[in-house]
Amino acid sequence: MKKLFKISGIALIVGLIAFLMMPSPSAFSTPIEDFPPAETIAFVPNEQNKGEKCLPATLYYSKSNGYTELGEGIVNPFCATLHKELKKSNRSGKYRHG
Repeated sequence: MKKLFKISGIALIVGLIAFLMMPSPSAFSTPIEDFPPAETIAFVPNEQNKGEKCLPATLYYSKSNGYTELGEGIVNPFCATLHKELKKSNRSGKYRHG
């Protein structure tokens, strides 16, 4: 029984020392300051977007479905398709342009 307590005590001490010597998780992460700032992308009016920007955090519909009359979105087929493609690419981790 004494031997079991001795082994348990040694294991506890070794574990505590290993825990205290382990680097903190912040040592493995990269500070946000080390990332370059996001590039600004210029808006280019063309025939597809009809000169209108697609706004973030805005609901777009490809055709009127009743919600737009309630003020819950904008009918804009180009932006609706663009947002749908961006959501799909975000989920899959892939982006298909064109």
